[in-house]
Amino acid sequence: MLLFALLVPCFPCLPAQAAGGAIEDADAIEDAGAIEDAESRIHSLAASLQEATARGDVAAISAVRAEFEALAVADKDHDRLGRYRQYYLALADFRAGSIEREQGEVLLEQCLSRLDKALDASPDFVEGLALQAACAGNLISLQPQHTLELSVLSQRAIQLARELEPDNPRAAFVEALSTLFMPQDFGGGPPAARRLFEDAVRRFEAGPARDPLVNWGEDEAYLWLGIALSITGEREQSIEALKRAAELNPYDRWIAEYLLPKASAGESLGSIFGLE
Repeated sequence: MLLFALLVPCFPCLPAQAAGGAIEDADAIEDAGAIEDAESRIHSLAASLQEATARGDVAAISAVRAEFEALAVADKDHDRLGRYRQYYLALADFRAGSIEREQGEVLLEQCLSRLDKALDASPDFVEGLALQAACAGNLISLQPQHTLELSVLSQRAIQLARELEPDNPRAAFVEALSTLFMPQDFGGGPPAARRLFEDAVRRFEAGPARDPLVNWGEDEAYLWLGIALSITGEREQSIEALKRAAELNPYDRWIAEYLLPKASAGESLGSIFGLE
């Protein structure tokens, strides 16, 4: 009877525990739905950012950035989606800063500041490291007095990204782009970059990105491969790479209407970018 007496008070608890479990399940389903909605929104905004960048439309990039600012994310997994929100805000700053020269310095510094926050929270965030390297590299031309420190920041970020995720195509692409503009005395230049761009293209072609929320750069890898090939005198291969870049990003009329005609005429594209 003593045992029964001890058990009886537990019986009324059972429905409450079941109800509690049901509430938790409902909350989990609601959270999962919110996360799925946020991921879908991120994909949609990322596509809009890609199109605005290809068109060189800084106002449209700013509009997309504002939508990322307003994006509400709720994720209990260490604010994972919040990290991507911060990442895409940084990417929007990077894109606008690379186009808008008057505000370029401010925007690229803002890009680095956003990435500092994301990487402080997640030091092994490879996509953030790759973008940090690209942003620091672009800032060099606007802050030549900080060339050394920005170069070191960029190279360290690339090295760490490649160590953490050797197959990451964007890290490979950023390394190739950095090498293209690096003096030959330091191992840079078009021939060395050409090999790295080819490696980046292979990694893009190998399959979907390991990180499903980040998917940009394949068209740019082909674009810069085509530019490097034109400099090294490989005209036919250059044209094929540029055509592939135009196929991947039909919004970028600059490739089809300017670069391809020049490459088809046998002109080197290096002088456009100060590489000759």
